[in-house]
Amino acid sequence: MKKYFLFQITFYFLLFLNNLIVAQDYFLSEHFIDFSKKSINDYEYQSFFRPYTGVENTIYENLIFNTYSSKKNLFLRKLFEENLIVEKNDRFKIQINPSLNFSYFQNLSGPIGYRNTRGAIIQGNLESKIFFYSVLEETQAAYPFLDKSIYNNFKIIPGIGRIKPLSGYNEFDFGNSYAVISYKVNSDINFTIGYDRIFMGDGYRSMIISDFSAPLFFFKSSFNFKHIDVSNIFTKALNPNFNNILNLTNYLGENVLYPCKYISFNYLKIKSLQKFNFNIIQATVLSQELKAFKNLIYNITPGLNFLFSGIDASKINFLGGINISRFDNDLGIFYSQLFFDRIIDKPEFAFQIGYKNFNLLKSNLFILIEYNYASKDMYINPDNLSLHYGHYNMPLAHPAGRNISELVIIANYDLRSFEILAKSNLYFNKQNFNIINPNLHYEAQSLNHFFDLQLIYNLNKRNRSQIFAGVILKHYDSFSDSNIFLNFGFRNAIRNNYYDF
Repeated sequence: MKKYFLFQITFYFLLFLNNLIVAQDYFLSEHFIDFSKKSINDYEYQSFFRPYTGVENTIYENLIFNTYSSKKNLFLRKLFEENLIVEKNDRFKIQINPSLNFSYFQNLSGPIGYRNTRGAIIQGNLESKIFFYSVLEETQAAYPFLDKSIYNNFKIIPGIGRIKPLSGYNEFDFGNSYAVISYKVNSDINFTIGYDRIFMGDGYRSMIISDFSAPLFFFKSSFNFKHIDVSNIFTKALNPNFNNILNLTNYLGENVLYPCKYISFNYLKIKSLQKFNFNIIQATVLSQELKAFKNLIYNITPGLNFLFSGIDASKINFLGGINISRFDNDLGIFYSQLFFDRIIDKPEFAFQIGYKNFNLLKSNLFILIEYNYASKDMYINPDNLSLHYGHYNMPLAHPAGRNISELVIIANYDLRSFEILAKSNLYFNKQNFNIINPNLHYEAQSLNHFFDLQLIYNLNKRNRSQIFAGVILKHYDSFSDSNIFLNFGFRNAIRNNYYDF
């Protein structure tokens, strides 16, 4: 009877959301809940791949589905300490939380901005075998701090995909839905299928694939052999030609079927070697014209992408590299990436080196220092423009695209329920946002410095409800009041928002 009641509640809740919400998109964070900072970065359990679902190991499963409760009354517990809705027994656990963002932005000498997001997150665990989450949101927003030429040239907003412009300045209406489901065959084998942003690495950025671009459809298979993990992620990326970006003569219009490509990632992870984790990554960008796609085994099985090497080079592109990190409870975490494009012919490269500590000097101070670099023609394929390393016309790796040199410094001081966050991005050479066509030479404004300062009050750490206020400074070649933005609001901080490019 109890199960039937739960099913009814869940069904009508979803039905209500589907009628209320036109599904929308939002930015991914490391995790949905307030993970223990020590546990999430322990070298034995750290996951190279995000999003997490709980299928990775029992540590993550327990952190995600921990149902802490106190002796306070129901209203106070739900407001300050617990997930909004929890139903569980010995066989299953289901959690439902809001996904809200009501933010206001004030440009000191220009238009105002806002974000109005309403939605919900559902997470489940069935007998520790099947893990899933689903997010539904609807948003209207005005972004005065975004370079309007990005929308004018590419007809999208970074990280969102397709949107509908409204009448106001940089004002948009957009919606999306995304979900992930994982199946744990046993402690060594698991499979995941989903539609969401994905991230590989240990830093704030990723030079391999990051949570900046629009969501991707993906299938992931993972096999664990003691201290070795072998995984494959097979994805489908889109190349929409919204406004004839490729300068084609046969412009097809905005609502045509989008041409696509496929990207297959293989990675081998070696862990627990003197607190080092080694990840060897190989990525293959494949044209949809390849007949080999009829052989599904090539695409979803780790290590078999090399079979494509004999195919016409104009229909395939190889990338590859390494990710190395070292974890130490006292010294902190050192991490790095090196990623090559067009390995076979005229390679370009990107790299990252960084350090972070979640409890610097045992003072509840988080610090991150990171340097990122991408060479001039990284992520571009001049032999076949459709094979560029992008999705929805946006970079799959660093938000600024190619030809960049960046220093990121983040400090976050945690004092009980309060946090003070400061982030600085310094760019040392001109970034080029265009990773599609090297002949277009489209460049975003030359951002030299981005600074973000926030005061945060954590209302509920379980669903990451926050009240915040802060200031954003964007310094270009010239600086004026129009580059200063005040902002405040309420949010469930479950997804990264990138304005720093």
